[in-house]
Amino acid sequence: MLLTVNLYSGLNAAAHSTYWSEAQVFHSFMNSPLRIVLPVAVALLAGVRTIEELSHHFVASTRAREDVRRRVARRFLREAATVGAIFAGFAIVNVIAAWVVVPAVWPAAIDPASAGLTTQVAVYAADVDISPLAAATAHGPALFAVATAAWLGGNAAVLALVTVSAVYLIKRPLVALFVPFGIYLGESVITQVAGVPAASFLISMIYPSGLQHYALSAAVAPSVILATVAIGCATAVILTSRRNTRLS
Repeated sequence: MLLTVNLYSGLNAAAHSTYWSEAQVFHSFMNSPLRIVLPVAVALLAGVRTIEELSHHFVASTRAREDVRRRVARRFLREAATVGAIFAGFAIVNVIAAWVVVPAVWPAAIDPASAGLTTQVAVYAADVDISPLAAATAHGPALFAVATAAWLGGNAAVLALVTVSAVYLIKRPLVALFVPFGIYLGESVITQVAGVPAASFLISMIYPSGLQHYALSAAVAPSVILATVAIGCATAVILTSRRNTRLS
């Protein structure tokens, strides 16, 4: 459903807009409601199944047959891989829409001259200036699709780890599901107030774009920090799972 809304809004915008490149079309598609609801979507995808398992005491009933650490570790890996693959696919679909669908349906929608860009070098420079991952377009849309899929899928997988950790550690399911959104919004507010919007999850986590002279390092740093914390929390949950009263 979220993908349908994203495609509808992106295609509707393309029908009434002019872009200087396919990469800018992709930026338009990614600048969708997903920027707001990503942590909520991930929490629902990764957390609901875990909550259901705990509510049915399925983990406790299987302890005699399977080591709880192994089962919890497998839950982390399964949710991270599933959510990561879903959102990686989301990015790939948007690349196809930007490079194939929009040029075929609205050929006049991509017009570099409308932005005063008369050479391919100028178009590339304009793309990279506001979207650092657009540097991958120098090697073709296929590599760009891989780069954006890895970016969005990887960040979604990290949020999935955060979600599952919260579900195992917090007894109230609704509070646990709110944790990813709280981190996402809280970090974004703090970085915006601090004057470093490039590090804001709201701007960088889906697809870093929209700021002039956007350096990729500014977007990578907060994602790496969150990934490190998420992996650390997941490891701690796994190692202490035998003493976790929710799993006994």
